[in-house]
Amino acid sequence: MSVANTIPALQAISAYNAAASAKAGTQQAKARNTAQGFESTFIQNMLENLVSGMGTEGPLGSGQTGGGAWRGFLLEEMSKGMSKSGTVGIAPQVYREIMKFQERRA
Repeated sequence: MSVANTIPALQAISAYNAAASAKAGTQQAKARNTAQGFESTFIQNMLENLVSGMGTEGPLGSGQTGGGAWRGFLLEEMSKGMSKSGTVGIAPQVYREIMKFQERRA
């Protein structure tokens, strides 16, 4: 028995990574996309709170024309990139919980 099979977090990561090759439209693929979207939204909210006290100066400040909107776009894209890279690690856990829920419903 490998260590990955005994530690729940590693099991979640293995299942999440395996779902990356799942055929589009399958339950695994949909759950993976949902988990990654949740993680992306979480990261975006975290980044928004982080930069909320930075003030209104600079090209992305809300004092500039459209600066607030551009800041929102930038944070959204940053959060998507961080989620895809797997640096935060929330998505595998969310994926595992989604799949548990689906198994209980079946």
